[in-house]
Amino acid sequence: MKEKVLAYILRQKHERLELLTFEHIDYPDAGIQVPGGSIDPGERAEAAVLREVFEEAGLEGFENMIYLGVSEFLHPKRQEWQRRHFYQMAYTQNSPDTFDFIVQGTGSDHGLGFRYLWRSLDQLPVLEVQQGEFLHLLKVN
Repeated sequence: MKEKVLAYILRQKHERLELLTFEHIDYPDAGIQVPGGSIDPGERAEAAVLREVFEEAGLEGFENMIYLGVSEFLHPKRQEWQRRHFYQMAYTQNSPDTFDFIVQGTGSDHGLGFRYLWRSLDQLPVLEVQQGEFLHLLKVN
């Protein structure tokens, strides 16, 4: 069972709540996703989600990190079981509405290009591989 983390990164803009999503620049068939990745051996899930977001999006300095829950998931393309931990994180710093980022770190996605887009929660498309499973649990004011 692979241990994974996923981040629902939210920001408030013009009276609406937005979620940070990305698409693979070189693999558009990979669909719309949220940042996340594997938990390293001996690493706490809270540390892993912060590390993964930094490696995949270059972002740090979050507020109000909330653990939303865990689920077991059979990844249909990889045919591997994953235990996925979902987190909600508030981002209050300035960020462009769209930006590209080359994945850092030592994981299998190192060097891939991601195109990020903040999307309004009320117009959110379906996220790939059931990554939207915990969206209904978001804590919004």
